[in-house]
Amino acid sequence: MQTESSRLLKVVCNPPKNREKKKKKKKKKKKKKKKKKKKKKKKKKKKKKKKKKKKKKKKKKKKKKKKKKKKKKKKKKKKKKKKKKKKKKKKKKKKKKKTPSCPTSGELFETSPGCDRLFSSTFEASRNASQTNFAAATTRGTCSFPLSSSL
Repeated sequence: MQTESSRLLKVVCNPPKNREKKKKKKKKKKKKKKKKKKKKKKKKKKKKKKKKKKKKKKKKKKKKKKKKKKKKKKKKKKKKKKKKKKKKKKKKKKKKKKTPSCPTSGELFETSPGCDRLFSSTFEASRNASQTNFAAATTRGTCSFPLSSSL
């Protein structure tokens, strides 16, 4: 409990005018502090936003780069596949060309695996006929090519 003397002392040492001044000062200080805090918060927020934006930009750039790389890889793969297909086609064509075509000489005809034996006998017959015609032409003297090329 407050005694009369202590209350009196308080009034003397802290007059109402002085008290108001102190209160005002305190309020001003508080306001200043609040303002400073707010400013700091705003600055922090701005910094954070900037950082986030930068990060987002970086991520976007990375994504774009990745997409570009993927596209390039896909293109390369497609090109490779096309090249392989072309090579295969060429090889097939070459192989097809290599298959034994029916030889012109009758002896080879029988041994050739790609030719039909039935066809070989007909070939033989036509060969003999052409030889007879050739012989007849040479005896008549109407042969237009040299005799050394006879079969």
